[in-house]
Amino acid sequence: MDAPIDILLFVEDPGAANCIIGLPGALAEIGYSARLFCQGPAVDYLRSRQVAACELSVETTADSLLSVLRPRLLAVGTASNPHSLGLALIQVARRRNIASVALLDSALNAGYRFRGETQDPLYYLPQWLLCPDEATRQAFLALGVRPDAIRLIGHPQLDRVLARRRELSGLDRGALRREFFPGLEAGRRVGVFVAEPSYGPGAIPYRKTGDYTLHGRGAAAGRSEIVIEEFLDAARLRDDLYLVLRLHPKQDPRELAAYLPEFDQLSRKEPPLDLIWAADFAAGLTSMLLYEAAALGVPTLSIVPRPMEQSWLPSVERGWTPVVWERLQLRARLAALVALAVNASARPLRLEAAGAIQSMAAFFHELLAGKPVYA
Repeated sequence: MDAPIDILLFVEDPGAANCIIGLPGALAEIGYSARLFCQGPAVDYLRSRQVAACELSVETTADSLLSVLRPRLLAVGTASNPHSLGLALIQVARRRNIASVALLDSALNAGYRFRGETQDPLYYLPQWLLCPDEATRQAFLALGVRPDAIRLIGHPQLDRVLARRRELSGLDRGALRREFFPGLEAGRRVGVFVAEPSYGPGAIPYRKTGDYTLHGRGAAAGRSEIVIEEFLDAARLRDDLYLVLRLHPKQDPRELAAYLPEFDQLSRKEPPLDLIWAADFAAGLTSMLLYEAAALGVPTLSIVPRPMEQSWLPSVERGWTPVVWERLQLRARLAALVALAVNASARPLRLEAAGAIQSMAAFFHELLAGKPVYA
C-alpha cells in the first residue's frame, strides 16, 4: 500500500475549483503532501487552466478513496449536486476520525451546500468551514454553524483577478479587442452578457414563480432565459452595441441556442478575465464572473428577476455593481452603463490582495501540526 498523504482535496463545481487552484503547490512549499481529485464540471474547468488533477470515475466511492490514500485531512469544495462525492467523503471522514474542511466560494445556496437529499441543511457539515467573506460567514451562522468552526480566509479567485488586472493593465487593450472581437465595427461598444444555468439546488429559485418582477417575452420559465430576453429587448433599443454571450462553465451552447442569433458573438473558451477586460461593460445575473468583472473595475450591471436576489451577488453588496429587477429600471440602467463605459478614463481598483491561498495553507498547517486554531 502507498504511503498515506497529508491532505486529500476534492472538487466538483467550477466555483469550488476556483478556491483550490494553487493550493497543492502552497501546501508543498510548507512540507505537506496533497493530491487534488475532481469530477463533473470541474474536470474540464481545471484542465482548461492547466491545473493538474486526477479525474475520478463515477464508480469511485468515498470508502475506497479514503482507504487507499489514508489522508490526515480532507478538504472538499461544495457543489450543487446533492449526490456529490464530496458529501460522502465528509461523512466517511467523520466516521474514520479524519479532520474535514469545506471550502466555500460564496453565500449563495448556503442551505443546500451540506443538505444532500435530506431536509437538514447541516447534515453533511464538516468540522471546519473556510469562508471568502463576512456575508458567507453570516449565512452559515444563521443556519446554526458554531462561530468557532468558521474561518474567514478571503477568496483565492479575487487574488488572481487582482494579479491578472496588473498584467492586463500593461497590455494594448486595442489589440485585445481585435483578438477577442474580430467582427467589431468602429464606434460600437462591447457588452458581455454573463450567462448562468437555470438549475441548481432548490428548483423554485431557478424557475419562474409568482414573485418574479421580470417576465421576459412570456414563454420562458427559466430564470436565466427570462433575464436574457429582458436584456436583449433593452439592448435592441440601441444600435451601438456589440453583444457577446459568455456561457457558464456548466452550460452547453444548445441550452441557449434560441438566443444566439441575437448576439454578435458566443464566448466559451476565451480567457474570461481577458475577455471582460477588453469589453466595455458586463451584465448578467449573479454569476461569480460578474463579481470578478466588477473587481477588475469594468462597469457591471446585475439583472435579477425578483428583488430578493439582489443579495446573491457580493459585488452588489459591496456597492460595485448596480442591480435592477424591473423592465424600466433595466432600460435606464443599461443606458447609464453604456455612458459610464464610454466616459470612464480609468478603471477603479476595487480590492487589495488577501493572500487567501496562503491563509488556507497556514490553516491546514495549524490543523495538522496540532496547534490551537482560532476562528
